[in-house]
Amino acid sequence: MMRGNLLAGLGLLAFLVAGCQSAAPAVPRLDFPAQPGLLAAPPLPAPLPAPRPPRSSVDLLSVLDLKDDHLGVGTLAPTELNQAGADWISDMALPMYSSPGEHLGWLINGWIVDSVPPVSKRPLLTRALVPTRTQALALQVVEVREDGWFRLRYAPPGSDDASLGWAHVDHLRLGGRPLEVKLWNEWFSAEGAALEYRKAEVRHALRGGPDAKAELVAWIGASHEIEPLETSGDWMRVKVTQPSRLCAADPSAVKAASAEGWIRWNSPEKGPWIWFAGDCR
Repeated sequence: MMRGNLLAGLGLLAFLVAGCQSAAPAVPRLDFPAQPGLLAAPPLPAPLPAPRPPRSSVDLLSVLDLKDDHLGVGTLAPTELNQAGADWISDMALPMYSSPGEHLGWLINGWIVDSVPPVSKRPLLTRALVPTRTQALALQVVEVREDGWFRLRYAPPGSDDASLGWAHVDHLRLGGRPLEVKLWNEWFSAEGAALEYRKAEVRHALRGGPDAKAELVAWIGASHEIEPLETSGDWMRVKVTQPSRLCAADPSAVKAASAEGWIRWNSPEKGPWIWFAGDCR
């Protein structure tokens, strides 16, 4: 069956949910037939939980510290993420695994559903999600493997791995909207992106090449804006303007100077060192 048919099949969720709320027997399981070359999806939970969009201010708060927390390697979100907030989680359907191949449950209709005994469900809150350039919230991806498996955070950080799970790229089109894994360098390299260091109060080096021993071009102070030009591993060639004009009432009146060079934008230990600059032009 083609992927488009899978999406159409998911369109039956409303019908199934209505059945759950009546006196009729339990809703039958809606399964996804295996497709050649793709990892087979596990059975959907039965009964399916009713869609639950984020519906309170608590839901929409992120507990991530954008200055200090490790933000992983990228995001999981709809391919068309152009609306602020996280309403998209109410029509997602993604199998979750405790380890690659070991089915754990589902992220579905705004819920975390555990398929292994004891079967349970709890709301998929957005407090563990990360804001993006568009102000939409996305799930945080912390690891990506070449075989299609990736690890994501679906609950606020805790003292163990209970907030983390595995998923596979073959399952990104099972829900109402296609999903994609997008690495941070893809976010930061987008046309028109304005960036700054997450820890702007710390002095950073602009260098002549993608190496910590390359000649120093300039020091980057607290007030700055970064325009990405290209990336090479954990290094990014940029144009840095100081001081920043982004929040000035009259940007043309700011006496700023620009220089091009390379900055360290990421490290495995800390994740991205840079972030989207405040949109207050």
